[in-house]
Amino acid sequence: GETLAHVERSKDFVIPFLTWKTSTSQKTAKAAQECQCCIDFLVKREIPHNLIINVGELYLFPRKPARSVFDGKMPGFPEMAGAFICLSEEDYDGLDSNLIYSTFRDNFRIHISDFEMMIQKCLFQE
Repeated sequence: GETLAHVERSKDFVIPFLTWKTSTSQKTAKAAQECQCCIDFLVKREIPHNLIINVGELYLFPRKPARSVFDGKMPGFPEMAGAFICLSEEDYDGLDSNLIYSTFRDNFRIHISDFEMMIQKCLFQE
């Protein structure tokens, strides 16, 4: 079947993720159904994830369980959206794109086979 999901495997953002952009209520309902299937898949396998909802848009980021990174902070909405909250000037001065990239790559990216299995089971099921 046809899916509304757009699969992101960006070299700039190391965590593969799904996006849905909708413009009608019919597309919104289908996107919500697809997204819910993916979330159910992740929950059943105890794979953590972040879901960001905006008007007409859904972003689903499956990830590894959070470890103590970025001075003990766990990834949530701001970090997944690209905003890092620093509690000190020293933390802020220590952030750079290489640190962020390597931290996400090493600590948050799920195995690509889990991501691909979710896509096959939820988005391309007949």
